[in-house]
Amino acid sequence: MPAISLSAIFSLTNISGVAELQIMKQLGYDALTVGNHEFDLGPEVLLGALYEGFSGGSFPLVSANLDLTGFPQLGAYIAPYTIKTIDGVDVGIFGMTIPNPLNSPDPVIVQENIPEIAYATVTAMRANGADVVIFLSHLGWGIDSSLAAGIPGIDFIVGGHDHILFQQPKSVTNPLGTQTLVTQGGPNYEHVGKLTFTYSGGVGTFDNYALIPVNASVPPVPEIQDVIDYLKQGIVATYGSVYTYPVGYAFRDIGRGPTNMHFKDTPIGNLVTDSYRSRTCTELAITANGMISDILYRGK
Repeated sequence: MPAISLSAIFSLTNISGVAELQIMKQLGYDALTVGNHEFDLGPEVLLGALYEGFSGGSFPLVSANLDLTGFPQLGAYIAPYTIKTIDGVDVGIFGMTIPNPLNSPDPVIVQENIPEIAYATVTAMRANGADVVIFLSHLGWGIDSSLAAGIPGIDFIVGGHDHILFQQPKSVTNPLGTQTLVTQGGPNYEHVGKLTFTYSGGVGTFDNYALIPVNASVPPVPEIQDVIDYLKQGIVATYGSVYTYPVGYAFRDIGRGPTNMHFKDTPIGNLVTDSYRSRTCTELAITANGMISDILYRGK
């Protein structure tokens, strides 16, 4: 495994996502799709993160429904799809991004005609030699299931956005009469999904799927652990002992509140509001909705 420059990563952590991109590159990702939160701070910040995080090379970022005409610089990093030859099989991978009115993609346009774009992209990939098509979706299970049922030529969908954990793939009958399998590994890298298939005679056949918990039972990779430890040192130097000093105890999980949480009162929103007021005595604060959308779990 090639080495990462610790000093280079640490010096760039003031740019959102750089350290994560460097670690993903170190781990050997084949492709990554673009989510709605990549645009929370605008396309300029995303471009800066990609420029610094992918210095010296990158893996493909894919999203077929991003119109980059108004911000073409991102086109150096983001493409509709990629085709990789793996053990003699041409595997096509494409992605899509959920249109979200609460982020700030302008002048990038997140196109909403998702079925039409998905169909055209799969058709182009098959025409360009893809034997198997994998869809990296940041659209959510509802849209994924609809696309699986309506778009021919997609073999597997690796889903995201709504943070659902599928113990086994969901099987959806597609227009060709075969099965498209949809998986999701849940939020926050708590699990890694491992799906295996066999390609023979022009057909990809599902073999197995396993969810691997990412917890203390997984032995650390020394090169990655060195990077994590280095980053934590910088965080502690800036913000104090955030990993060891308890500031409170949650007797239950603090969740998102109502399913339609936009512009509504939520438990985690109340906690953040009270924290702002306690720390700064402010009467008004503005924060990105996506930054407080996850669950705080029971405990310290």
